[in-house]
Amino acid sequence: MFPRKVEELLITHPAIADAAAIGIDGQRLRAFAVRRRGRLVRAAQLQASVENNLSRYKVTARSHIPRRAAAQPDRQDPQTRTGRHTS
Repeated sequence: MFPRKVEELLITHPAIADAAAIGIDGQRLRAFAVRRRGRLVRAAQLQASVENNLSRYKVTARSHIPRRAAAQPDRQDPQTRTGRHTS
């Protein structure tokens, strides 16, 4: 499964405004999702909405996703890698 595919699946959820996925250890993915303002969604709800398309993934709540100038997720940013804010 490629990170872009995971991002596309997460973006289809009506409560999700933005999503990014990164490869971890060459075999696993970690996905990040940003909720739309005023929308509530739990990780279990996201998992249920994509479980037919993904075998395993991890979702971390984010207030934003670091982006590069070309609007692509910055997969090298420490915040994206760890799911933690560094500042």
